[in-house]
Amino acid sequence: MPAPLPPFNIGTLVPSTRDLLQAVRTRRAGLALLPLLASEEPAREALRSVESGVTALAMSEPGSAMEEAAAATRVPMLCLRLVAAKEDYLAARAYGADAILLDPSVDPAARADLAKGARSTRMMALEVARDPAQAKRAADAGARALLLQGPDVAAIRALATGLPSNITLLAWPERAAEADLRKLTGAVDAAVVGVDVYGVTGFERLVSELNP
Repeated sequence: MPAPLPPFNIGTLVPSTRDLLQAVRTRRAGLALLPLLASEEPAREALRSVESGVTALAMSEPGSAMEEAAAATRVPMLCLRLVAAKEDYLAARAYGADAILLDPSVDPAARADLAKGARSTRMMALEVARDPAQAKRAADAGARALLLQGPDVAAIRALATGLPSNITLLAWPERAAEADLRKLTGAVDAAVVGVDVYGVTGFERLVSELNP
């Protein structure tokens, strides 16, 4: 059961002006890293990540922490809370998200309506694939970008196999150390990483190495 959405005022929503797709598309010649920021000191962590060279950020939920992080930088923010209803994407935008994830359990027609609604706020709506069938369905439907979610890098690489090169692929493995991330280069465009990667000494070097 997802956490309750934070309150927001739809009358204060403004369209997104940051393009996640442009920020993370590497044409699989490199690997862009998206730090998944924690809710503690979000503005400081966002600034530190951008100073390390990242071109986009991610947060788990809309709320004041996301708002602070998004306001602290000029790079796009991806909200990882699955969008299953109109209120989900509106809340994400209200707190600074520039891109959202569509819940793959929602039926295709409803998912298409949610994507259209998200795009009306200038956000990007990404399909999510956790198995080959979902990945193929998204590709066949003409998805421009797709988030691949799996337990590890090997599972992500398997999901990416055979997908068209014109789809921007983001990886979100449950487990991925620095050595694992190198194995994603050439398979996907970008990867969401946790504090065990972006919070260690040498992250700036890793960002530069993977996406020169």
